[in-house]
This record gives sequence, structure tokens and C-alpha cells, in this order.
Amino acid sequence: MAVVLKVVSRYFNVTVTAMTSQARKLEIINARHMAMYISKQLTDLSFPQVGAWFDRDHTTVMHAYQKIDELIKTNSKMKEHVDNITAMCISDARLEQARMKEIELCPPKQNLSLRVKPRKPQTLSYHKP
Repeated sequence: MAVVLKVVSRYFNVTVTAMTSQARKLEIINARHMAMYISKQLTDLSFPQVGAWFDRDHTTVMHAYQKIDELIKTNSKMKEHVDNITAMCISDARLEQARMKEIELCPPKQNLSLRVKPRKPQTLSYHKP
């Protein structure tokens, strides 16, 4: 869910704080609605669970979902936005998952000080001595 918030925030150039606030500016409302819609599409969260992320009632999430769903059917640009944001969310989620696996696989770094002797630079000679 945090990935969706970050991606939508970046896409619409609004802050995550603004999207989860009570702000009623049109650009923030549109970003919030998009984030709610994509959250429902990409997760198994219920309407109340999505609403909790935005400090909103489940009926607000239902309204946002229905609104974006209707716009997708009538506005090709809106469908393009949804497709782009969805792809970005999936990509970012995979990157995040890979980072987490990397962290799990790497043992904690211990204070190992390795001293490597510097080598003399090697020169290649094509002339026979």
C-alpha cells in the first residue's frame, strides 16, 4: 500500500501527506481517488482497510473506486493514467521485494577490516625483449 501512495504521489506531484490529509484541492482529490482505486485493484484490502490508510470512511473509498472506474470506461486518457501508474506500482513493488530479499540474504556486516596490499600496476608489452 505504501508503494501505491509513493507512486501516485510522484505521478501527480503531490505529497503523500497531502493525499492522506483532509485537503480538498482538486489535484489532491484526483490523486487520492486514483490511489484508492489502484490500491483496491492491486491488493486484497477491503474498502474499510483502504479507507484506514487515507483516514477515510469505506464509503468514500467506494465512491472513489466507482468514479475512477466510470472515467476509465469513457476517457482513454484516464485509462492510460491508470495503466501507467499500475505498471509503476508493480515495478516499484518488485524492486522493494528484491531489496528486502537482499537484506534477508545478507548476514549482518561485522567489523571486518581487511587490509589489501596495493598491487603494482601491470603494463602490457608487445615488444619482445
